[in-house]
Amino acid sequence: MHARVRFAMRSVQAVSWPPDAPGVRAVRAAPFPHTYRLRAGRHRILFAWLPDVRLLVFTTAFLKRRSGDYVRAMERHRKRMRV
Repeated sequence: MHARVRFAMRSVQAVSWPPDAPGVRAVRAAPFPHTYRLRAGRHRILFAWLPDVRLLVFTTAFLKRRSGDYVRAMERHRKRMRV
């Protein structure tokens, strides 16, 4: 995995909740209510915040090239979250 993405994942783990880190946004169209997107350059990371157990679950990282990339990434996120 790209070093920039690894650095971004570590920085997200250290933020307070609700997330206020630069590049972190809630994904409104996600089937899981606490899904977030982290942007690190052209890379995107989808993750879920499980507030009951105070856990971050990183589900997919991808390189954003075209609009269809989000559709495929959300499919992987949904499958990994078993929603």
